[in-house]
Amino acid sequence: MYLRGKCHFCKNKISFRYPLVEALTGCIFLFSFWRYGLTLESIFWLIFFSILLILFFIDLETFLLPDYFTIPLIIIGILKSTLYPLAIDPVNSIFGAILGFFSLYIVNSLYKLWRGVDGFGFGDFKLLAGLGAWFGWFLVIPIIMVGTSVALITVLVLSIIGKQFTLEMMIPFGPALIVASIIMYLNPNILLLLI
Repeated sequence: MYLRGKCHFCKNKISFRYPLVEALTGCIFLFSFWRYGLTLESIFWLIFFSILLILFFIDLETFLLPDYFTIPLIIIGILKSTLYPLAIDPVNSIFGAILGFFSLYIVNSLYKLWRGVDGFGFGDFKLLAGLGAWFGWFLVIPIIMVGTSVALITVLVLSIIGKQFTLEMMIPFGPALIVASIIMYLNPNILLLLI
């Protein structure tokens, strides 16, 4: 506000994304400590939500989901299941990671056979593997279904306001999976509303 939305040095306009990310990060910290208190579990969820926030904006802008965020998401999810097995035990977490990776991998392989190009990037496989590690194998398919719904609704809304889409156009799926995982975290029964 003091800089009036412009860089102090180059005077270029500061993107709205920066204060948005900072505000969302503050909300993540407040929510995690409000829900879990000053505990190790709170730190785990801080890391989880922070990684998802970072991946959301990276994929939205670059169509990439870097390994240095997706791989730790998987590892930390499995580690959390080891320390807090009441919610998701390690076997469930590991199986969730495997199912998350291969469910999209198989769909992508079939799509590639049909169209000759990838439908998903490998980053999407690893992101879903990470979400499977955190939420367990039984929420992997619901996350895909809700994520697909989020992506389709987004494309529909953008089409209505004038954005043109073609089959060849790249659309980042990571943000849709991330939104779906947040929805499932807040209300795992949301899928019943879509059926």
